[in-house]
Amino acid sequence: MPKVSIIMPVYNKEQYLSSVFGRLLKQDFEDWELIVVNDGSTDNGIKIIKSYVKKDSRIFLYEQNNLGVSAARNTGIKKATGEWLWFIDADDLPDTRFLSSVFSLDFNQNIDIVVGNFQCFREDRTIINDVGLKVNGYIKYEDLPQLFMNYQYSTGFWGYLWNKLIKRELLVKLNVCFNEKLTLAEDLDFMINLYQNKTDVFSVPFKAMLYRLDSINSSNEKEVDYSKLLELHLKIKKWIIDDSGYIEYKLFFK
Repeated sequence: MPKVSIIMPVYNKEQYLSSVFGRLLKQDFEDWELIVVNDGSTDNGIKIIKSYVKKDSRIFLYEQNNLGVSAARNTGIKKATGEWLWFIDADDLPDTRFLSSVFSLDFNQNIDIVVGNFQCFREDRTIINDVGLKVNGYIKYEDLPQLFMNYQYSTGFWGYLWNKLIKRELLVKLNVCFNEKLTLAEDLDFMINLYQNKTDVFSVPFKAMLYRLDSINSSNEKEVDYSKLLELHLKIKKWIIDDSGYIEYKLFFK
């Protein structure tokens, strides 16, 4: 069983694939498997993916009809065998030292989620900003809602997937998967389902990802259902105010 299962859904991202594969193969930490889920791509990316599958026995390709990124990630979860899951996108750039830096630490085995930093960059590789918590180490559950409110709505920090490592057994225990009916903020919905179940979170000062701000949009998702987004933010409101008692945010959610 590998230490980490890296899950990467792909839909028409051929122009970025060589870069992301190159960064993954340069990881200082080698105990991983890469699960690539081709979500019905119509470009030539499949040829690039298959060439890397031949190069490295840790890379596995699964193909499905175009069902959306959530369905592709759910397929990845089902195929994963690692202790930890790292969800990445095919148009971003994983940091080559993130995994080795995280697993050089002696953190508690009960930790469910490890959160790292990230940088945002443009197509010309200009770095726009660095995003990370000012708090490192174990985060008490009662402090998590406050940190969520401090960072999420200004940076998206807590909703992104690719700056986090998640214990696979946590998803099994909670029976959590991605909501395939959501076509926007499906990653935030997924993470909220974990946070509200009193998960143990550990923050590290290491960069996990270079996030591409202006990648070419090749999504084939359905039209956004804003009623589903409303339900998501009502779920967040319940967690923050009703369950955690942070009543000072009532006006914010109103």
